[in-house]
Amino acid sequence: MARVVTIAMNKGGTGKTVSTVSLAAIAAKQGWRTLIVDADHQGNALMSFGGTTDTLPQTVFEVLTGQAATAIHSLADNLDILPADDQLALIDFEVMGAKPGRYPEPFRLLQRALAPVLSQYDFIFVDSPPSLGLMTGNALIAADAVIVPVQTEHFALRGLMKVLDAIEDIRQREHPDLEILGILPTMVDARTTLASEVMQEIRRFYQPKGIRVFESVIPRSVRFAAAPAYQGKPAVLVDPHNPLVKAYYELFEEAFGHVTAYD
Repeated sequence: MARVVTIAMNKGGTGKTVSTVSLAAIAAKQGWRTLIVDADHQGNALMSFGGTTDTLPQTVFEVLTGQAATAIHSLADNLDILPADDQLALIDFEVMGAKPGRYPEPFRLLQRALAPVLSQYDFIFVDSPPSLGLMTGNALIAADAVIVPVQTEHFALRGLMKVLDAIEDIRQREHPDLEILGILPTMVDARTTLASEVMQEIRRFYQPKGIRVFESVIPRSVRFAAAPAYQGKPAVLVDPHNPLVKAYYELFEEAFGHVTAYD
């Protein structure tokens, strides 16, 4: 039975998609049957593997709205994707504007869509949109656990507080078993004191509340981010000497407790 892990943050540019596809690629490389679910209408998860939704007949939108039973596509050995495209930006209008009874549990659409395939995978990683709307709610309720990436800058702390409050609200109202795996510092520039100050502030505030802040941190790297554009794959699959690759393997081990050598 799959462990469903959502990567959630209500702000763009935090490394949400990169973290999702990197962890998924590592899991698949270790031999775990893995599915990426793109719940973000920007569709960047598939693009990270050099793909495009332009030629795909169905995406997650059709599955959520009952127009297709499945839209899962293979990416590599042990690695599949349920992609998204621009249509998903209209899901709120589709669901909230539908006739009464059409979507009786609008925040459980993704949970129901994934139910038939849970036994086919060991891990399912969900890339949520940079907002706290319908799709993020679906991504959290469908998950067993959540990782919250946050940039190490002061402006990011307000967004972090909001998303953790939203997660807690969902835990109290809908999903008491939802586990916060941890807060993940991303875009860390070790040359600045700001990054260190922000990480200390996050740890000082959240660790007493029982929320883990990962020891693994994701450094800033232009080369890492550019890997899909040049090679059609995430850097964890093509650039073993990049420090970020090592960082994501360390994160995988810290979060899930098992990994082999990253090279």
